[in-house]
Amino acid sequence: MVNGGCGEMDLLRTYRAIVRASGGARLVMGAEMGAYPVQVRSLEEGPSSLDRMVRVLAAFGLKRDWAAPYVDCRDARAGPCSHPPEYRYLNWGFVIGPVDELRKLLSFVVAQGGNDQGQAARYCFSHADACTLDYGGLLSLSLHNFKPAMGDSPLEVRRTQGRSVVYNRATQRTQCFVHGNGNGKA
Repeated sequence: MVNGGCGEMDLLRTYRAIVRASGGARLVMGAEMGAYPVQVRSLEEGPSSLDRMVRVLAAFGLKRDWAAPYVDCRDARAGPCSHPPEYRYLNWGFVIGPVDELRKLLSFVVAQGGNDQGQAARYCFSHADACTLDYGGLLSLSLHNFKPAMGDSPLEVRRTQGRSVVYNRATQRTQCFVHGNGNGKA
């Protein structure tokens, strides 16, 4: 996980806007291009999650296919992309929210054992009122199944106000965090 350079106030404003657009879910989890483990895919592709994704993206002026120009679905085994590719699957490498909600999620994942990401997905999709995803990669962009070359990626390094930041060309914002995961690890 790398800090892209967004400020604390921007992080908090973005978090609150995602919570509002989701209908009040206070745990915001990272998202990614492919479902991992694959067995949770059916949980994540229901109509209610699609409706929530559209609402969250609309709050930031993004469309469902915002990631399409930057996608390289080369990993068909671990976290394959949807068809068409959409940034809509839970990745719990990033979680933000109130401590009491985080405790409930973590207690469930630890008690269940097994694949932690799969257990986090099961918790969130059975507690949809508590969890939502960062469908625009605004707080944290997970790099699995994105094109690897910097020029083809949605990310670029820019200099602003005397410092270097990671800028997300797709969202046209300074990226808060970048998560190198799956085939998107450096």
